[in-house]
Amino acid sequence: MSLLGSRLSVCQKPELSGGNATLYKQPLERGRSEDLARSHGFFVRVRGRLINLYEADFAVGPELRHGTLTRFRMEVNADNLDEQVASARENLKESEQLQELKNYLLAVFNKACAVSTEQDDGDVISNIAKNGRLAKPSTALSQGPLRRMLQRAISGEQSVAHSLGLNDAGIENAERVLADGGDVVESVLLEDYDSSEPMAVYDPARRAVVLNQTHPFVTNYIGGKTVAEPLKLLGLSEILTQAYLLDENISPGVIERVMSRRDAFLRELTMRFPRSAPIIAQRLRDATNDENALEDAVGDALELLGFSVTRLGGSTHGTDGIATARLGKRSATSASYAFTYDAKSTKDSVRVVLSEESTGSEESRLPGRIRADTARTSILRVHREKAAAKHGLEIAPSFTLLVAPDFQGALDEEGLINEVCANDEITAIRVDDLARLVELFALQGLNPADLRPLFDTRKPEETRAWVDRQSTQARIPRPPVSILVETLVENSEKKAPIVFESLAAFLATKDHDLDVAEIESLVRGLAALAPKSVYTDGRYVALNATPAALYGEIWESLDVFDPELVAEYLDTVPKSSDGSEPDLEG
Repeated sequence: MSLLGSRLSVCQKPELSGGNATLYKQPLERGRSEDLARSHGFFVRVRGRLINLYEADFAVGPELRHGTLTRFRMEVNADNLDEQVASARENLKESEQLQELKNYLLAVFNKACAVSTEQDDGDVISNIAKNGRLAKPSTALSQGPLRRMLQRAISGEQSVAHSLGLNDAGIENAERVLADGGDVVESVLLEDYDSSEPMAVYDPARRAVVLNQTHPFVTNYIGGKTVAEPLKLLGLSEILTQAYLLDENISPGVIERVMSRRDAFLRELTMRFPRSAPIIAQRLRDATNDENALEDAVGDALELLGFSVTRLGGSTHGTDGIATARLGKRSATSASYAFTYDAKSTKDSVRVVLSEESTGSEESRLPGRIRADTARTSILRVHREKAAAKHGLEIAPSFTLLVAPDFQGALDEEGLINEVCANDEITAIRVDDLARLVELFALQGLNPADLRPLFDTRKPEETRAWVDRQSTQARIPRPPVSILVETLVENSEKKAPIVFESLAAFLATKDHDLDVAEIESLVRGLAALAPKSVYTDGRYVALNATPAALYGEIWESLDVFDPELVAEYLDTVPKSSDGSEPDLEG
């Protein structure tokens, strides 16, 4: 291995009979000599005998930086310590002479650390520019630790390779990167991976850090120029942070646990801050094999759809929650209704079957299915009937919504799941169909009154057909989104805040006659597509951003939808304040 600069001379001291220290470019852990069991660290000899065969740090003091220690080798002849060597075991007795030696070794090591730091400071990421790159990289972004992290992955540390997202091919490419020299990172890219994958991985073939665009945190906050670049920098720091922690002698296992908890925290942040309809729909689809996550996602979806949701938790209360639609009297009787809901996950997120379109052995991956006995529809009915009295509800639940990835026997008219749902008056719906409703709500402004007929269906195929009909009966927002936004801007500085009733009056002056329920549906659908730009609390409505920013957020949200589904909606949304498509590139 190449020397890093010149050798670090060991000043001769009266107590020492010679020695030298060397700092190398690459770790010495690979290719260690068989007779010494290691190649790095301190080698202290007394009368020719190595007295710290397995103690690389020689216990010189505080924990030494691993990144420097694995590249550091210092040999010292300390014959004057012969009297301190215990005869039975070649251990040194504590003494003033021993402590002086340790202080000296630490001073030399610190000098090596200073040289290493100086070298890292000069090894900054320099070639990142526009077109998928960071325009102004920070001088703090040293790639030296990342080079050493790659070396450890190449040396066979599987946990390190996993943290970088490197498979066997990636390891080979990493070897070439280190052998060829130059920048380890030349670009930061935005690409789609599975939403369950880490926020960022390293791709040595392209010398790029790749930011996972489908990660919930990225999906929720990605937008225009002012957002994209900070997110890319955050993705880059995800990789470099792990490299820096390795340099501080933190074990790969600990780093993996810490980064995993950080990832979970970022995902949770997405759930706690304003969320778009696409985010909630994706969360539903991602939670099919996680009972708690699916329960939370269903509650979030129902809240977005306009229901007042009381979350209970099935293990204690027999149902996951109660959703209420407070519609009031629209005739002689109240139109309000309520239902209990229960989410059933599967252990396996997918099942593999032969594709119907293929004549060979082509496989198709489908959601896992729950059985009728797992559904426990009779128990769900009992808890629904007792819910009003048990929880002191003003509106007694009349229905039960059962949500699952899929249902065993759903395609069979006489399947048991269909019979028990009909018998116990359970509305069974697949996770994907509920996610589709969330997406349709954002486009059509569906409200709880519109959703009431869904609860007259029972079988999973019936609920799917009902959702299918909604997608073919899309209601294009009237007035156009631009008129609504224009009206909000014009009246934003009036003394009284804008409520749904006043917004209806303002729009009436522009020949758009809508009732309050229609206004509410339109606003809530808009807020579901642009939660960062639109504020509403169920009565008041306001803008949190400029119209251009609002339009950009809508276009960004709808980018993940089926183009045919959103085409007519987008016709009502300006591409920017000047009529051109907003610049959403990073």
